[in-house]
Amino acid sequence: MKKHPLILLVVACMICSIQIFAQIRHSTVACGERIKQEFNAGREEHDITIRLEAGDTLSFKVVPAGDYLNVRAEIWDPAHGRIFPEDPYRYTEPMFKLHARTLEITTGRLSANGTYIIKLFNHYKVYRKDEKAGEYTFSTVCTRRDGTMTGN
Repeated sequence: MKKHPLILLVVACMICSIQIFAQIRHSTVACGERIKQEFNAGREEHDITIRLEAGDTLSFKVVPAGDYLNVRAEIWDPAHGRIFPEDPYRYTEPMFKLHARTLEITTGRLSANGTYIIKLFNHYKVYRKDEKAGEYTFSTVCTRRDGTMTGN
């Protein structure tokens, strides 16, 4: 069976476009920490990891430096199960749809010990639009099982 060069070219272009549009930046934070990051291109993903324990609650806030950057978030548990949003197709992306100035999310009590991943995106989940660049501040507040809070 002969391989068609056009098919090989299309597959190679698809792989290259995935690499171009699926940029991921990794960061690690501790409870109460505040960091500044920047989306430099469309379709970026920033993965922020944080170590938490069962019974803890995590709150985080994303505040863009300017007026037009929109951010979407997902939270994944140590077993790589999505815990926020539970149903990504029913979740309203407030910064995109409601034109919110900040994105604030608080989890319920977490069920597992380990490293949680907060994924931040500068684009809608389904639609390829509003892929803007921009700087933002990310801050966390953790409430431990015993009620002790870290951060503000």
